[in-house]
Amino acid sequence: MVLWQYLDHKRWHLGYVGRRDWMAFPRLLPGAWLRIDGRHKHIEEGPWPNNYLRPFYFDKVPEGYTCCWVERDLDDLVLIPYPGSPCSYRRLRHGKDAQIIGRVTWAATRLVCNQGQAATSQ
Repeated sequence: MVLWQYLDHKRWHLGYVGRRDWMAFPRLLPGAWLRIDGRHKHIEEGPWPNNYLRPFYFDKVPEGYTCCWVERDLDDLVLIPYPGSPCSYRRLRHGKDAQIIGRVTWAATRLVCNQGQAATSQ
């Protein structure tokens, strides 16, 4: 991959939105490639003027990884789906069940999605 050679590997990670990860849909489709800044694990608090300025985080969860909005509630991370996503909110114990890998700073995603794909994948 051409992109890989331009990453500062000490600062950036390359991530992939899994084929069954619909948390960021329809903004980021499954199969998207992500550049993740591993230095930014602190959750930024809003309010944000719009959904496009709210940061996504790449997170380690029990079943693998996910890309979504995140809020902190005491010792928990609350994983928040993008509006229009077929997914539900999730509450996981920070450090035990979920860990923030970093903030997503760049994405390459498809622009077309099979119409029924999101509805049937959950």
